[in-house]
Amino acid sequence: MSWLLEPFGYHYMLNAMWVSALVGGVCAFLSCYLMLKGWSLIGDALSHSIVPGVAGAYMLGLPFALGAFLSGSLAAGSMLFLQQRSRLKEDAIIGLIFSSFFGIGLFMVSLNPTSVNIQTIILGNILAIAPEDIIQLAAIGFISMAILLLKWKDLMVTFFDEHHARSIGLNTPRPEAAVLYPAGRLHRGGAADHRRLSGHLRGGHSRGYRVVVNRSLPAPAGYRRVYRQPDQFLRRLAQLLSRRRHRRHYRGRANAAVPHHLYLRAEARPAGQPPPRQGGRMLNLFLAPFQFPFMVNAIAISIVVAIPCALLSVFLVLKGWALMGDAMSHAVFPGVVLAYIIGIPFAIGAFIAGLLCAVTTGFLDDNSRLKRDTIMGIVFSGMFGAGLVLYVAIQSDVHLDHILFGDMLGISLRDIGQTTAIALVIALIIGLKWRDFLLHAFDPTQAKASGLRGGLLHYGLLCMIALTIVATLQSVGIILSISLLIAPGAIALLLVRRFIHALLLAVAVAIGCSAGGVWLAFYLDSAPAPTIVVLFTALFVVAFVASTIRDSQKQKTSAIIPGGG
Repeated sequence: MSWLLEPFGYHYMLNAMWVSALVGGVCAFLSCYLMLKGWSLIGDALSHSIVPGVAGAYMLGLPFALGAFLSGSLAAGSMLFLQQRSRLKEDAIIGLIFSSFFGIGLFMVSLNPTSVNIQTIILGNILAIAPEDIIQLAAIGFISMAILLLKWKDLMVTFFDEHHARSIGLNTPRPEAAVLYPAGRLHRGGAADHRRLSGHLRGGHSRGYRVVVNRSLPAPAGYRRVYRQPDQFLRRLAQLLSRRRHRRHYRGRANAAVPHHLYLRAEARPAGQPPPRQGGRMLNLFLAPFQFPFMVNAIAISIVVAIPCALLSVFLVLKGWALMGDAMSHAVFPGVVLAYIIGIPFAIGAFIAGLLCAVTTGFLDDNSRLKRDTIMGIVFSGMFGAGLVLYVAIQSDVHLDHILFGDMLGISLRDIGQTTAIALVIALIIGLKWRDFLLHAFDPTQAKASGLRGGLLHYGLLCMIALTIVATLQSVGIILSISLLIAPGAIALLLVRRFIHALLLAVAVAIGCSAGGVWLAFYLDSAPAPTIVVLFTALFVVAFVASTIRDSQKQKTSAIIPGGG
């Protein structure tokens, strides 16, 4: 029996047990409200949305708790705002919010890759938790439980019948915010404090004025200055300014000293040929990434992946299956690990795991009293956790970042060929049966009455989702694929009304953002996949504003015409 008590002899194990019990208890209390409202996947969305806050807090030298809280609160407010102001369904809004925030956070981390250990944020480091973190989490937990206990009646009425809650004078956004904001705040519990979130040794304390002074003083040979992370921005700004100043200085001296014919030879331009115009420089700027084979492969795979994702995204948003792609993208992880253990291609293991997730979700949906979002959250989190356990147990040489976030710059021609084959199959099926899938998405009962095989369409759509996730596995990974499966369809359905136009616009948007994101990542020195998500987010904001202005103008016109008649 001594082996049962052995973990209690270590302080870090005691701290981990206290934290797990505390966070688990408060999250269990919150889960009762979230399940009643049908918000079981809100926690997943908010846990992804704190990444930009954590990255921004580290870069600015602020407490991680503050950054995570602000980012989670902004995500929660954005979800409530879009639910009231847009025509999109709730699942599409949730998927858009968490994929956008998560992509922005990874984009910030990729711009400064030594700042934050992203695996610690995503997977947690509960064994490195400090006593002060336990105190902070305890305070957060007690405050959250106090709010929920004081307002439990309002919450019950609001979550059971929102219209009745409004009729009796309740302000419905407040009870919702009372659940959303504590839920987003608690997700910091999985990570250690800021002293352990970076695996890189930093120097002593240094402030802004020291950075400026140190940059202006000569350094001894072999000396390397080490700055605190909050001062990295000032250091880089000083480097950029000095680099530009020295570049202008030496370029002017070189142009003045070098003879004219040598200067022309350096530019590889004959003496009689005029200098390139501004348009030529812009063309060279555009074509520069295409000089590298890995960039050509990355742009090619991004375009190929964008086509099936865009076609499926319209159906998923219309049918209310936007989060099914999220569930299946997480669920393929154990399939990838098992494929590595057995020695079969990753695509086969990922496809089988995705289908298993879909079948399990459908079975539990038909044979239990739980809501569909709760079932999806249980299934995909369980399978993703099982995949992590297997990955840690076997000590695979496959990098976890490549599975979670993709390796677009390491794509080979074989990967492009495999992805192209999958994209062609999905495009061919949708091109031949898009009317049947459309009717099944709008009204499955009418589809059965019309003689269509509903089961075949249902599982056919699930198989295409699994195949698409397998195709995106090499490029954007299993986490960011949800953005490609939601954003193109959501943007297209905001801007156009006809379905065929939405399909074409979704494909155009996906190709433009995917190729543009890879091209832009070349100059920003950022990761391609998060840059693609940032472009999708920016375009969605533009589409939402444009659709809102258009709808308001139509409402004004419809209100003026009857009065004028």
